[in-house]
Amino acid sequence: MNKLEEIEQLLFQCEEDLKRLQNIHKEIKKIELNCKKLDKYYNSQYMQDFDNQNTFDRDYAMLDEDSIWNVLTGLHCERIALIKTLVKAM
Repeated sequence: MNKLEEIEQLLFQCEEDLKRLQNIHKEIKKIELNCKKLDKYYNSQYMQDFDNQNTFDRDYAMLDEDSIWNVLTGLHCERIALIKTLVKAM
């Protein structure tokens, strides 16, 4: 492959990369909406539901002691890592 063909292929790859980044941006917006909803529940209704979980007809995954905390903390850490990656790429 000659240099021009190589650069042309790189251009095509970068066009695909742009589409992927645009999709990632859309996905991040969806992720943030989900995170905000879960955080709102966690900071308002969770403790009441946790205290009353023996009155429910089944167990709910979010009512164990750490599931919501762990996922919110994980999302926060991933946000920081993503920001660092993006800043280094600028």
